[in-house]
Amino acid sequence: MMGHKNKKSLKQQVDEELRSMLAIGQSKHVDKVIGETSDKIYSYGTFDAYQQQCIAFAVYCKNQHKAKNLADCRQYVNEYLKYNIDKNYSAYTIKLQASALAKLFHCSTKEFIPTPPRVRKNIKRSRHSAKRDGRYKTGKNDDFIRFCRCTGLRRREITALRGDCLQMKDGKYYIFVKNGKGGRKRISEIVGSEDDIAFVIEKMQEAQQNKVFDKIPDIDIHSLRAEYAKSVYEKYARNRNDYKNERMILYHNRLVITYTDKSEVQQYYNPDGTLKKGFTDVRSAYHCRDDKKHVCYDRLALLKCSQNLGHNRPSVVADHYLWQT
Repeated sequence: MMGHKNKKSLKQQVDEELRSMLAIGQSKHVDKVIGETSDKIYSYGTFDAYQQQCIAFAVYCKNQHKAKNLADCRQYVNEYLKYNIDKNYSAYTIKLQASALAKLFHCSTKEFIPTPPRVRKNIKRSRHSAKRDGRYKTGKNDDFIRFCRCTGLRRREITALRGDCLQMKDGKYYIFVKNGKGGRKRISEIVGSEDDIAFVIEKMQEAQQNKVFDKIPDIDIHSLRAEYAKSVYEKYARNRNDYKNERMILYHNRLVITYTDKSEVQQYYNPDGTLKKGFTDVRSAYHCRDDKKHVCYDRLALLKCSQNLGHNRPSVVADHYLWQT
């Protein structure tokens, strides 16, 4: 059996090991509660990212140490991470590599050397102009760019989008995302001027049951999502005086109630004064740290924005999308 296994390339061994952990369709939340997430991969997006990083590690082990078996590669993880740290890879890339390799070897990243801290000001994605940006300033893709700015969809989401995903609720128009990040469903509000919203509605209605866009141009969609995030935040952000003394109760990052008097929320607390399971009590004023330590956001607007983007965490919006503000 071992001889047969040795005939497989390191890339094949990596692929088989990661595929054995695929748990598409299973509830990550339920597994978290029972503590059984360490050996599971819940989305194809995560699988693809981990596969890419683990294969790069396997190639390194083969070239540098002539390794043939995946088990033999485990001893070189710290060396590989140190190698990439010395090459000045971003802290986010190093963290991804460590997470992927921890999944591959069924261990914790705590067993590896410490990785550099992730600092918001060092994020490079979409922050600077790239060569491909020049390819969509001629007007050829204006409709696509306008659509993305109004809907905030990811590349994979807009690739699969069909016209029958248009919805209306309480006088507002939304895009129903059937299969978002992690397989989650959501609705994303269409934002923009009256003309912008009418344009998106018309585009959706014209497509009917067909795809809205047959071809997706190679442009920076993440940057367009950031523009969408800014629009949503500015639409729902309140005056600072309206929330500076306010607090809110959340249940798994979903708003339950806002309050200023704690007597209004006693039902969410246990007799000993601790919050009931799943609930958090936070200030409505979201104060940033580090390089944005003087910036304060309306947490209610951040939550609204986060839900539209498909993240459900206000910190993700503040750290990774509102960099244009």
